[in-house]
Amino acid sequence: MAFNEWLQLKRKWSSLDQRELGSALDLSLQAFSRWENGKGLPKLTPRQMRLLCQLLDCSLDELVDYQTSSEDIEPLVQKAS
Repeated sequence: MAFNEWLQLKRKWSSLDQRELGSALDLSLQAFSRWENGKGLPKLTPRQMRLLCQLLDCSLDELVDYQTSSEDIEPLVQKAS
């Protein structure tokens, strides 16, 4: 599962919409929407990472693992295209 899919799933399980979660993280709806649409990966501050983990009920390890695996795979996909 890609990071954007995981993020969307966790957000929906948390009963939050994109605007609510983006606002809590001091992000625009457009920025958060780009993450969920797979058009960008978040560059979060430590405070934003902790807050996102609290809101999505996930561990920091889970969040970082998804971000890292997506970042590692993306260059390989681009080379293969």
